[in-house]
Amino acid sequence: MGDIQAASAVKNGQADLYLGACDTGGGGALAMAIAILGYGRCVTVSSPGKSMEEPQIVEQVKAGKKAYGFIPEDAGRVVPIIIRTALNQ
Repeated sequence: MGDIQAASAVKNGQADLYLGACDTGGGGALAMAIAILGYGRCVTVSSPGKSMEEPQIVEQVKAGKKAYGFIPEDAGRVVPIIIRTALNQ
């Protein structure tokens, strides 16, 4: 889905999570999610030179965050953590 459609789907209960990737992990990845869902429901889990460790990501999922931004290089590591944690709730 595109950013607007995906964030709207989460807001309307048609999707559980929003996952976005961009070169900074926050700007393009989360801009529309922040606008639609609100800053408090979004989190950047990785950016260039800075990436949350698994316990921090798990904490964000358990805290109810719905939109996750990350850099493409970290997708293979952070997406499985987010999905696995969300499914186990």
